[in-house]
Amino acid sequence: MKKSVKFKNQPKSCFKISRIRSWISRKRTKIITYSILVFLTTLFIHKINHNNAQRQPLKVSYFDHVSISINSTNHLQQHQEASKNPEITIIRIRNMLHFLYCGQNKDCGVENFHIRKSIVNYGCNCYPENKARDFLHTQNANLPGYNGDPIDDIDEACLFLAKRFECFEKDIEEKIFQPIGYSCDYTTSYQWHVGQEGEIVCGPPEAPEYDYGDSKKTTSSKCRLSLCTMDREFAFSIYDLIENPVKFEQENGDKYGIYGDQSKCNVQAPELKNITCCGTYPDRVPLKFEEKCCDNIAKLGNCES
Repeated sequence: MKKSVKFKNQPKSCFKISRIRSWISRKRTKIITYSILVFLTTLFIHKINHNNAQRQPLKVSYFDHVSISINSTNHLQQHQEASKNPEITIIRIRNMLHFLYCGQNKDCGVENFHIRKSIVNYGCNCYPENKARDFLHTQNANLPGYNGDPIDDIDEACLFLAKRFECFEKDIEEKIFQPIGYSCDYTTSYQWHVGQEGEIVCGPPEAPEYDYGDSKKTTSSKCRLSLCTMDREFAFSIYDLIENPVKFEQENGDKYGIYGDQSKCNVQAPELKNITCCGTYPDRVPLKFEEKCCDNIAKLGNCES
């Protein structure tokens, strides 16, 4: 029978090697254990952040950048230089319509350029090129404008928005708005978010409809609120009419770029001058003639008793 070799009879070099191996084994076990703990901790933190993010409302900002951030599994992010972009008037409407069509579904099949193409230069009055305004003395900003009688309900909605903008500009001239820290015009930026019931709410989440409670800040935000409510009302009015921006543009190709065609649009239709406006935003519009101003407006220039 073989005698077991005693540890003390081993050479010193073997003893040192065994100690080193034992030390390495212990260290390796510690490293693996530490790595597993780090991984599990990271996974746990990520899960908490993900759950918190899902509870956050969709927030859309239009300040230094135009951005949509939908906090869910799918992240939709768009960034435009809003403060220097002549397309800001289109971007505002486009983003609201994109949300109405797609919600939080990034791959809904409707892209931003589809929405833009479906409304720009449509009919006589939908953001026609001949009504673009000077922007920063370099490029033109698209706006709805009056080129004649509307050809359908969508064109009528664009005409109505054009008249709202007329009153908005008149209110600027008469210093109705009192912005603090920003200038008020048709390219002014604003914020909107999605409320708990999925509705578009003007203003940041902490101040729905720009109501800060503090009268000074709320008053200062009146310009932003007016623009936002006008855009929101317009988006709601054409959302169902267009239904599918891609299909709509394909089926109505002959109705684009007609603003200069006298047989389709009354291009000589006069613009209103020295207008008198009544109503509250987003329904504030000019009166056509010498009608008495009122708070409730059913149609352009008509008052309800």
